[in-house]
Amino acid sequence: MNDVANDVKLESADAGIVWNTTVELSPDLEVIECPEFESASSEIGIAILKEASQQEVARQFVKFLTHEKIGQAIFKRYGYEMISPATELEVTP
Repeated sequence: MNDVANDVKLESADAGIVWNTTVELSPDLEVIECPEFESASSEIGIAILKEASQQEVARQFVKFLTHEKIGQAIFKRYGYEMISPATELEVTP
């Protein structure tokens, strides 16, 4: 998506379709809202591999990202919305 925004910025393309979060990173682009895409969304998930060599560091990172006042505040600042509350970290052997 960043390539599409960059192409428009560099005038290699006249227009492009990008997520609203991409536009947040390129405030100099003109935004034209398209009602057909209003209901579109995409989920972002995170997981820790069972084979990860730094399990505790990975868990701390997940907690940082999902913390309501820290990680979630950062996501919100860049235009992301929570579609469901973050769940507790579940570790399976």
